Amino acid sequence: MRWGTNTGRRRKVLHVTTVLASFLCLFQFVWLREASAEKVYVVDIQQVVAKSNAGTAVRKRVEKEAVKRKAKIERLKLEVEEFEKKLAKQASLLSQAALLEKKDALFQRKKDLSRTVQDEQEFLKRESAKAVTGLVKKIQELLPELVEKRGADVIMERDPKVVVYVADEFDLTDEVVELLNERSISF
Repeated sequence: MRWGTNTGRRRKVLHVTTVLASFLCLFQFVWLREASAEKVYVVDIQQVVAKSNAGTAVRKRVEKEAVKRKAKIERLKLEVEEFEKKLAKQASLLSQAALLEKKDALFQRKKDLSRTVQDEQEFLKRESAKAVTGLVKKIQELLPELVEKRGADVIMERDPKVVVYVADEFDLTDEVVELLNERSISF
């Protein structure tokens, strides 16, 4: 028997395919309905860090360290500039060998200054990242309490690349700030 001539068999296959497709659609509908029953909340970690007392303390500590390190760099810059001015004044009085030696010393000081600036910037980035990471850990330790209070199934970070829209009632950011401030978590 050829496939083209057996219309009864074709109808059975079509019927089975229709039943399977209907079952899959029903399953997908039930699954989506169950999934939509989950409570998904969001927290904007950047806002928590910006608004909370602990986040402010972290920011102030990092800024204070930055001021110290900037003062150190400014002091080194002044030393290099003074050395360069002295060299300019003495250039006509120095022998060729002495002038070359002083220019090499100036070049080395500028190179050291550049390296110091880069090292200080990297240090501040690391310290800032470490402090924020510690704060984020503290925030994450508070989330189970909110999960229990709200009956949340999922809490996501409010990232515009992931969360396009969320109703205010599902945004826990302000609650996390309040809870963090209540706990007086210090850094």
